[in-house]
Amino acid sequence: MSDDGKASAVRAGGMPAVEEVAPPTEQAVAVRAAGQARPSDGSLNEFARTRLGTHLRALYDSVVQQPVPDQFRDLIARLEAGEARAEETDTKAASDAGASRRDA
Repeated sequence: MSDDGKASAVRAGGMPAVEEVAPPTEQAVAVRAAGQARPSDGSLNEFARTRLGTHLRALYDSVVQQPVPDQFRDLIARLEAGEARAEETDTKAASDAGASRRDA
């Protein structure tokens, strides 16, 4: 018998091996289910918009549930402290300006 590369495709027991095929991607399934990925005007069809919206909401929800990193909390605290100091300076400057007008 000649070996033309098919001998390795036979399993034990003499049964031919079946090539393993990767399952279709979600996108391929969606395209088949919807019949067409995009209408002719280039916009997304209702199925695609709904699926995209569902996935984006799930992604957003998972991000919102994550704790704020320490470096961000520290940065926010420093910014808030700077704003408080700026407000105190503005308040003091305004009161000093009012006092100088009264003195004049």
